[in-house]
Amino acid sequence: MVILRYVKHRALLLCIVLLAACNKGVDFIPLSPETTLSVLPDSSFLGSCRGFQYVDGELYVLDIDRRSVLVFNEELSTYSSIANGGNGPGELLAPFSFFASEDSVYIMDFGSFSMKVFSDGHFIRSRSFPFQVWDSRFVIDSSLCIFPFKNQEYNVVKMDMTGDDISPLSEVDRFPTPMKTVTMNRVSVLRYRDGYLVLPSSLAWVKILDGEGAELRSFNLCSNKVYSINEQYSHKADSEQKSAYTLNGDGYIKDDTLYLLIPEYGDHFKKNRIMMLDLQSGEILPTVLVLKGSSYSSFCVGNNHLFCFNDDYSQIERYAL
Repeated sequence: MVILRYVKHRALLLCIVLLAACNKGVDFIPLSPETTLSVLPDSSFLGSCRGFQYVDGELYVLDIDRRSVLVFNEELSTYSSIANGGNGPGELLAPFSFFASEDSVYIMDFGSFSMKVFSDGHFIRSRSFPFQVWDSRFVIDSSLCIFPFKNQEYNVVKMDMTGDDISPLSEVDRFPTPMKTVTMNRVSVLRYRDGYLVLPSSLAWVKILDGEGAELRSFNLCSNKVYSINEQYSHKADSEQKSAYTLNGDGYIKDDTLYLLIPEYGDHFKKNRIMMLDLQSGEILPTVLVLKGSSYSSFCVGNNHLFCFNDDYSQIERYAL
């Protein structure tokens, strides 16, 4: 079954490539959601959702307003919740990112400067974080936590969850001021094969690192037409008003494809386009998926569906792949 799903997924990507090859430039394909969800079965409304992840046929999302991770089935018809707001053990003050695995959920709680660990929905333990981290994607790899670091020297570090050892994995790109260096080096960390993928928010490149931080491959996205248009806009803008423009709103890996949620700058700002980078060839597919709404904060890719959060309507949308 897994093999058939993989073949189906790769076949879809091949069809997209062949379709786009028949046209010059970038082929924009508008999509319409087949299912939307803004009200839960208990008649409560969704809040601001982040960090979409698809694990074993289920959709995991962090509802920041509820201070809880919600777990949905593929059809979005049933759900359960992990954690809730409060000051007690296992409760959350200000959660902004999380990681879901087959048996555990790790929630980064900025309010208590700690990571809360849950298994089968039950609180297991807490791990303090006496330093600043970004509110973006991180990875738990066995007993290791690989997370984005808010620092002028490194943007990704590795920490042993069983002890206090911390070691740097990726150095920052330097800019004229310390503030600019920190801001421009905000990244997300994604699991890819036996290593990690580093995805900057405001820089047009992607790096793949091994477990020790050595760079295996890097991909320059600047040559892509869509990225170049956004970069040109940011360069013309008043640097005193904006220190960095978002080039990658979110990223998710399915098989050997990196999906990228990217904005469109201009007279009317939008963040509703998804590009695809083949991590084997390093080529950006000449097809851009355009979501129905105008602004999205997070997404993930399942076996047969694309799940997104529409910020304008505070709703989860499911698109068929």
